[in-house]
Amino acid sequence: MKQFRSTRKAVATLALIAASAVALAGCSGSGGSDAKAPLTMWARSDTSPFIKPLVDAYNKTHQPNVKLTLIPAGSSFTQKLGAAVASHSAPDLVSLNLVYDPYFAQAGQLLDITDRAHKLKDLDSLNKSEINLGTWDQKLYALPFTGDASALFYNKDLFTKAGLDPNKPPTTWAEIKTAAEKISALGGDTSGYYFPGSGSGWNLFTFTPFIWANGGDVLTGEGADQKATLTSAPVSEALEFYRSLWTAGTIPQSAQSDDGSQILSLFEAGKVGMLANGAFAYSELKAKFPNLNYGITPIPGKDGGKASFAGGDTLAITKDSKNPDAAWSFLSWATSKDVQEKYIAGAGVVPIREDAVPADSDANFKALVTAMAEGRTPKSTVYSQLFEDPNGPWANLIHNSVFNGDVAQEAKTAQEQWTTILKKAR
Repeated sequence: MKQFRSTRKAVATLALIAASAVALAGCSGSGGSDAKAPLTMWARSDTSPFIKPLVDAYNKTHQPNVKLTLIPAGSSFTQKLGAAVASHSAPDLVSLNLVYDPYFAQAGQLLDITDRAHKLKDLDSLNKSEINLGTWDQKLYALPFTGDASALFYNKDLFTKAGLDPNKPPTTWAEIKTAAEKISALGGDTSGYYFPGSGSGWNLFTFTPFIWANGGDVLTGEGADQKATLTSAPVSEALEFYRSLWTAGTIPQSAQSDDGSQILSLFEAGKVGMLANGAFAYSELKAKFPNLNYGITPIPGKDGGKASFAGGDTLAITKDSKNPDAAWSFLSWATSKDVQEKYIAGAGVVPIREDAVPADSDANFKALVTAMAEGRTPKSTVYSQLFEDPNGPWANLIHNSVFNGDVAQEAKTAQEQWTTILKKAR
């Protein structure tokens, strides 16, 4: 989930990239092939634990080798990549947060891999949401690489203490609220539910699934036809649900100011009954709190159903790659079943194909893989402006609706602000 921890700088960065990319688009080219030169690849620094072994393995059996550069995670990655593509000095390959695929694809800075991809025998085995994010104007520009799915984490011991069945997690909003109230009633500093009230990116990852599972969405259409739907009933109902958890006293006061940096601390300490989170949390809990007795279950809708945010990275070849054929060799290798199972799932990262789950995986990891396969992701060229600004429309909509209470007015305000952003992008 680290890729959703963003700053205001990221919002301004893509606007700057847009101006540079458009100005240079006319002189963009694919460059001449240099079969002997190493391929260059950029990835975020927080992918180091699994991506370095993966690249090392490729280099032992393939030529040309891949020279990996790790860029600090966060806004600096998109800023650096944006400057590089604008000046035609981008790497051959990039491991890109999937939410930025639409922006870089529509800006003409990624190589069209449609024909190559459709020759893959197992293309249909790759994650559908990541394929969708990598597609622009009916052309494919990126392949799925790694996954990160949101789901509902719940403390089984607290369920038992509260008289709840730990083997029957909530499947509706009413069941979540009932469980949260019973867990909160245990007293002390125990809370039934938690979410980071000031975490814009986190709440995209963990809150939108409640809307989707309720039959709604926050956006419709793509490109010039994209429209905001924040005043729709499914969105308002999801906000009212979170508001009800707050007014019932099941969410701790500290949630109001948490930007996401404290999202796991209370759960790890056994002080929170439930929270929505993802594969990053699973890996941390397994490494640091192996004895914590918890389960992972789908995020439910109001009266049933389920949904998940499908996050992660895609792999793309930049438009100016000097050796696109060799770069494609790496893409096709990295998305194969054996590589995904050994180097992605084997490192505790959700793979982008369900057939790449190690046989010895536990039930919680399998639940995340299933959630990823069934997940979805908002697709917009102005993703940062819509979702990531910590003082922007999305952050204010959730924070003010939950903690202040005027859901209808907050939704109206956010709808108007999103509509302005989308109109400017046309």
